[in-house]
Amino acid sequence: YNTTQECNKPLVLTFTNTTNGGERFIWLMGNGDSLSARTPDGFKYQKSGNYSITLKAYNKIGCELSTTQLISIPDSDG
Repeated sequence: YNTTQECNKPLVLTFTNTTNGGERFIWLMGNGDSLSARTPDGFKYQKSGNYSITLKAYNKIGCELSTTQLISIPDSDG
């Protein structure tokens, strides 16, 4: 993921999925939410804090590949 922030504007999260051969995707956002898009668009955390985001990718025969990354949402944006 990448983040950008300008003064007095909310934090913008940009997620990147570089999975090769994936047919189905599940993003576990670390707050109980899950998304099934290849790349999430417009997701916003409602509370500040640290979140562990996991991307699970499945190929056409159902094999799973996953990766997890920690993200920190500052107090002013949660």
